[in-house]
Amino acid sequence: MDLYTPFKALCLALLAPPGLLLPPLLAGALLWRRAGRWRWALPPVFALMWLSLCEAPALLLQHALLRPPPALRLEASDCAAPPRTLVLVLGGGIHQWTAERDGPDLKLGTLERLRQGVRLARRCDWPLGFTGGLPSPAKPGDVPESLVAEQVAREEFGLPLSLAEPAARDTRENARLSLPLLRERGIQRLVLVTHAEHMPRSLRAFETAAQAERYPLTLLAAPVGGRPLEDLSPYDWTPSEAGYRRMRYVFYEVLGQLAGH
Repeated sequence: MDLYTPFKALCLALLAPPGLLLPPLLAGALLWRRAGRWRWALPPVFALMWLSLCEAPALLLQHALLRPPPALRLEASDCAAPPRTLVLVLGGGIHQWTAERDGPDLKLGTLERLRQGVRLARRCDWPLGFTGGLPSPAKPGDVPESLVAEQVAREEFGLPLSLAEPAARDTRENARLSLPLLRERGIQRLVLVTHAEHMPRSLRAFETAAQAERYPLTLLAAPVGGRPLEDLSPYDWTPSEAGYRRMRYVFYEVLGQLAGH
């Protein structure tokens, strides 16, 4: 039995907000009468709990800890440049079954990445690729993510994939398993599409894999889902679903970097 994915989920639940703040919060509430001078610690924990659900603190941490590259702005010269280029979208997960499609479908984050990949590929008439395999652990009948992405790209965006890598289970495998397919096609420059939080780790994985294979590959980062700090408003300091998701994503990526993944 593959215990890696449940272990990752447990670590994220325990080490990322708000789960990280629940033990001191519960301890403070239960020991309030006996806490004495330590009662002062409870309000800050409440404040941290609030901030952990807001998008503004998540963005500040994202820029401070991850330093994602800015959005890719293509110029006409970029499209006309001689290196053979491919746009590669990294998988972000699928639903193995949805009622509206009566079958598998891309998760919203994956769809956001694919849409950006299609936009860039069309802008410069570049081929489009996707990397993503089966979930871990996989069940009988599960469909590789790249197969679903290929169907969505063809049927909903009208742009068939030129490359579909169907076996990668994580970021390092995205890089390692994609490189032979890129080499076969003579790709010299890769436009990498993933979320802003995930981009630093993705660039490192592809750079490491390319160096190990002695493959001279130029990487262009095309992050999605990023927001400039100048765009923050007072509403971004109030709890929201977007704040919760971004904060957890930031912690997930920080933990991934610390673990060497």
